[in-house]
Amino acid sequence: MCRYLRQNQVRASILFIGGFTNSIDGYESQFLQKVKALDLERAVFVTGYVERTAELFALLECADLFLYLFPEGLTTRRSSVLTSIEAGRPVLVSDPACASEVAHHPGYRALIHDGAVQLISRDAALSQIADAVVQAASQGSIARRVDFEAWWDLAAASVSGVLSFGDGGPMRAEQKIE
Repeated sequence: MCRYLRQNQVRASILFIGGFTNSIDGYESQFLQKVKALDLERAVFVTGYVERTAELFALLECADLFLYLFPEGLTTRRSSVLTSIEAGRPVLVSDPACASEVAHHPGYRALIHDGAVQLISRDAALSQIADAVVQAASQGSIARRVDFEAWWDLAAASVSGVLSFGDGGPMRAEQKIE
């Protein structure tokens, strides 16, 4: 996306907040080789591990928007999406693979309705994604706060529903889930 935008005269850059895990798969090396092959060394920034919350949010505030192109689309389990919303910038994310993924979640439904979270088709062409990025970047900051207490209550109720049986009683350790 960054290369496409730059080729179309949009000054874009990518900020990866965090670092690479020490692994034998060579992912960090492959990543840096890909950045070099795309001629994006001056446009891609990797912060490394960020320990303090204040530093994390200072970095998040540097972004104009957040773009997440997940193969499975948006899920309610994506903490990165929630953190990005808290930074007050538009969040563009691929639409859920399953339409009911966020249908049960009033918080996500509200964020999508208000435009704080903007869904992009998982089948969208690069030019369509680029148009959405440019449009969202022009919006500037979005004042959205996530009511984490309400979201945790919703999650707890959901887990409680899974762990309860038809008679309303809690599941005992010796019971099997089939």
